[in-house]
Parts: sequence; structure tokens; C-alpha cells
Amino acid sequence: MRKFLDACVIIRLVNIGLFERSIEAYEGELYVARSAFEEVCFDPAKSHLKAAVDSGRIKVFEFSEIELREVAKQMDKHGIKIHDDDIPNAIGALELSAELVTDDYVLFEAVHKWRDIQNRSLFVLNTRGFLFELFLAGGLDFMEFVQGVLELFRTAELPNILHQVSGKIITISDAERLFGEYESYLLKALVLRGTPAGAK
Repeated sequence: MRKFLDACVIIRLVNIGLFERSIEAYEGELYVARSAFEEVCFDPAKSHLKAAVDSGRIKVFEFSEIELREVAKQMDKHGIKIHDDDIPNAIGALELSAELVTDDYVLFEAVHKWRDIQNRSLFVLNTRGFLFELFLAGGLDFMEFVQGVLELFRTAELPNILHQVSGKIITISDAERLFGEYESYLLKALVLRGTPAGAK
């Protein structure tokens, strides 16, 4: 299965120390849009991504300006709000029949709306979902997965959730749902590993 990686996912995988491990463990094809490749502009993420592209493990997908403008116009016509730099992710995932991996909620919503309008099949998952897939496939062992998810939560999600709650961007119940998603992944991993959740 092909996967199309958003810039934020690449940065987060590098930050939690699982970028090389993840792209090595994934057996399918990995793609990144040119705009996402250029968005990852600071080290260490930039050098990690460049090495993966140079080795051919991740392919850069290109689009013409005409195609991008046309899709932007159509999305605007249907009231889909999306940043111009994110449009290539939507196009690329659909054209390649790939799963889009992103932690950007606005992009997530926009791509689902665009998929329905285009009457096309497109699956979107986030970084923790990608890590869980790798764990299920045996690409990551149990401790790698748990440590990765916990570090992802600590460095990326928790500060963002607290900021959004304090800024009234999301409600407490939304925050509880996000906390619950992390708990759900960890509990599933424990069950699949055959370890009782309360075991010492």
C-alpha cells in the first residue's frame, strides 16, 4: 500500500526518534509532495528527509502549477478551506490511490470532503495510526511502539491540546476524546501483545 506523508508527520517521526525505523519497516511505497519536502526546512528533519529521498526510500511527487490552481479553484468553489501548500497532499494521495498520513486536522477534514466530491476512495490516518500499523505488521516491537506513542504525545499532542483548550479553540470534551485516542492505541497494543493491562 502506498502512503503519502505530510510534512508534520515527517518532523514528528524525526523528533521522537522513529523516522528511519519507520520508513525502513514500512513495506509499501512512501511519497511526499514537493511542497512538503520544501516545508521540512530545518535540521535534523531536513537532513533525515533528504537522505531518505536520495536513497529512493521516499519519492517526491511533483505537480504542475496549472493543476494546483485548478484544484484550488474547485475546492474554493465547494467551500473547502485548505492552505495552498496542503493541496498537493490531497491531489497526490488521490492520484496515487495512497493513504494520506497527516496530523493536520484542517487538512484531514478538507481531504475527506474533497474525496467525497470526487467520489474517490481515500483513507487518512495520523502518526500514531501509522505507528500502530507498523506495530501490527511486526515492523516495530512493542516497546518501540509504546515509547514512540508516549513521546509523540509528550512532545506534540499535549502542548497543542493544552494550548487549544486555554485558547477556547477546542472544548474540554474534545481534549478528553484526544486523550482517549492515545489510551485506546496503547490498550490495543497491550491486548495484542498478550499482556494484561494491569500486569507488573
